[in-house]
Amino acid sequence: MAKKKGTSIVSSTNELVKAFSMNTESDFILNPVSYTQIRGNFSLAQTNLMIGIIAQLQDRIKEQLTFGETNFLFKPEDFSGNLLNFEIPLKELGISPKKYGELEAACEALLHVDMSYKRFDEKENIEYNVKQNIFHKIEFPTNVLNAEGEKVGYKSGQRRKGVIKIQMVDESAREILNLRKGYTRHLKNICSFCRSPRTPRLYIYLTAWRKIGSCTVNYIDLKEFFGVLTFSKDHKRITENRYLKYGAFHRDVLDPVQKEMKNLSDENKVEFYFEYEPIYPHGVSRGDPESIRFHLIESQFGKSQLFQN
Repeated sequence: MAKKKGTSIVSSTNELVKAFSMNTESDFILNPVSYTQIRGNFSLAQTNLMIGIIAQLQDRIKEQLTFGETNFLFKPEDFSGNLLNFEIPLKELGISPKKYGELEAACEALLHVDMSYKRFDEKENIEYNVKQNIFHKIEFPTNVLNAEGEKVGYKSGQRRKGVIKIQMVDESAREILNLRKGYTRHLKNICSFCRSPRTPRLYIYLTAWRKIGSCTVNYIDLKEFFGVLTFSKDHKRITENRYLKYGAFHRDVLDPVQKEMKNLSDENKVEFYFEYEPIYPHGVSRGDPESIRFHLIESQFGKSQLFQN
């Protein structure tokens, strides 16, 4: 029998339909791959702030994609000297006002997080590892005037208003805020679903390989990405290694992320989860692996979204 015009084969009360309808195109953002690969030990609040920065750049990213460009996303007027300036309205971060104190602390701590990223020198045709905090200054609103013109303190529980003002180092911004390595598409509010600070970071990283279905990541690079292994500034000497044994790393880092993403996938809150396996050099089957291979498995929600980017 032909389906009547204007009717639906699947009931609108179907649980999957309701789950998918909770996520609209506005819930997804486009993110430069270079930016998703910044390495560091970020908290959930800090990752949410990093996402908030990219959320402010959506129009610029879409404009470049429309014209097939891969240039830097900013214009000369966006700079003050060698610093890039932009603002994020607090209300757009999707954080309860009760957690603004936590966010303020995260902003302050972000200025002291060890970060690194890869820089490609076109003249030398060589890729360099750069260890540098990309932020110069982050200003967080702490008070406003009430109706009587008096300053309001926020320990009393009053809601803060305004924007977070951010200054980013020009050199770093030019390396990571461009589309030369491509872009990925992911949920803007992923941090609100997660308890582990590492889950949204790996989720965002892996979204670049969804259509392929798998990716292989160098083990040392992966540890550095999570901020559990730190190199010297010249990237020749390991200065900190929080997980000397692979067994401890997969138990404390990878397994909790895998479990959380599987649960979120089963609940149709994220598009996929992953399974992983260690890859060893030929003839070796124990100790530290050479790399980790991730296999991405689509959720029902993910299958409905896979070809929309």
